[in-house]
Amino acid sequence: MTQTNEEWAAGFEARIAELQRKSEQLTESFNAAGATASSPDGGVRVTVGPNGALQEVQLGPSVARFAPAELAGIINRTAAKAAQMAAHQVRAAFAPFAQGTEAMALFDSFLPPPPTPVSDAPVDGLAADDEIAESSSPAPPPRPQAPQPPRRPPAPSKRDDDDEFDQPW
Repeated sequence: MTQTNEEWAAGFEARIAELQRKSEQLTESFNAAGATASSPDGGVRVTVGPNGALQEVQLGPSVARFAPAELAGIINRTAAKAAQMAAHQVRAAFAPFAQGTEAMALFDSFLPPPPTPVSDAPVDGLAADDEIAESSSPAPPPRPQAPQPPRRPPAPSKRDDDDEFDQPW
């Protein structure tokens, strides 16, 4: 049984329509793949887009207890967690269209590991926000040290060969 030109064209148009539908579905899924993550104490919320780009940072009143460097670390770790979540959402949206293909294998090779619940302990040596929350009060800021008065330079030492210049003759 052979296909007529009209039957072939109708099948081709149906395949094109199906690809367009899938393409629109994939685009919608990619656009919706952003993620929001929160720090363990909920004081920091970070939203990223499907490509991991930072879209919004929200800071609650509880973050006032952190030193700037500690807060920066918390924000960075929370943003990284949100970016991981978004990447896995994009993968989930892409998988039905590329499962088992070289494109999917390439995508997976760049995918960060899935987010795992871990302590908020920083790698930079600063206290984690969950550790600080357990302490009864934040550490007081270091006291500024009073400026030291300038030192006088030492008096020049007399050398033996300079003795003749001290003679009044």
